[in-house]
Amino acid sequence: WGVGVGHYANYSTSGYGIIGIGHQANRTNSGAYSIALGLSAGYSSSGENSIRIGKQSGYSSTGANTVAIGSESLKIASAADTIAIGYQSLKALTTGTTNTAVGHQAGLVLTNQTHNTYLGHGAGVASTASGQTLIGSASKSASITNGNNVGVGYLANAGSAGVSVGYQAASGTYGVSLGWYAGQQTTASTFSVKIGETAGRNQQGSRNIIIGGSACLSGSSSDNIAIGQATNAGGTTVAVGGGAGNATGSGNIFLGYNSGSAETGSNKLYIENSNSATPLI
Repeated sequence: WGVGVGHYANYSTSGYGIIGIGHQANRTNSGAYSIALGLSAGYSSSGENSIRIGKQSGYSSTGANTVAIGSESLKIASAADTIAIGYQSLKALTTGTTNTAVGHQAGLVLTNQTHNTYLGHGAGVASTASGQTLIGSASKSASITNGNNVGVGYLANAGSAGVSVGYQAASGTYGVSLGWYAGQQTTASTFSVKIGETAGRNQQGSRNIIIGGSACLSGSSSDNIAIGQATNAGGTTVAVGGGAGNATGSGNIFLGYNSGSAETGSNKLYIENSNSATPLI
C-alpha cells in the first residue's frame, strides 16, 4: 500500500502507507507511513512515521518519527525522534536522538550527540556536544565539545553549563552573561555573572558579579561585586554606584557615585558621592 510518482519512486518498498514523489524518492524504503518528496529523498531509508522533503533529505535515514525538510537534511541518521529543517541541517547526524535543528546548516556536524535544540542560520554549526539550546544566527558554544548551555542572540557564545543572552554575549564556564556584548571576549572566566551592555566584556576573572553598562570592561581580577554603570574593581572588591571603584588595588569597598574611582590602594572603605580622596566615611 503506497503511492510512487516519479522514476524509481517507491521502487522496492515494504510497509503500509509509503508515499514517494520525485526521482528515486523512497526507492527502497521500508518504514511504514512515511513520506518522501524530492530527488532521492528517503532513497534507502526506513523508520516509520517519517517525513523527508528536499533533495536527498533523509537519504539513508533509518530513525522513526523524524522530520527532514531541506536538501541533505538528516541525510544519514539512524536516530529517532529528530527534526531537521533547513539546508544540510543535522546532515552528519548518525545515532544522536531527540535533536531539533531549524536553520541553514544548523547542527551541521553533530553525530551521536543528543537533546540539542538549534534555531537560526548556522546555529550550532560547529557544535559536537549534547544538551545545548542555541537560538540565533550563528549562535554557538564557546567550547564546541562542552554542552548543557544556552545561547540566545546573534553570535551568542555560551561556555560549558553557561547562559549567554544578547548580541555576541559570552558566558565563560558556568557563567551567565546578559546584554549586548556582555562578556564578549570572555575565555577563562568561570562562575561569573555579567549583566548589561558590554558588562565584563573582556574581564577574565572568576566568581565576579558585574551589573551595569560598561562595568568592569577588562581585567583578570576575581571575587568582585561591581554594580552600576562604568563601575570597576581590582579584586575582592565591592563597588556600588555609577563610576565607583578602580581596577587598581584589592580588598576595597566603594559605595556611591564615583566613590574610590581615584583610589589606587588596597583595603579601603569609601562612602562618597564623588571621586574625592577624602570620603565622607
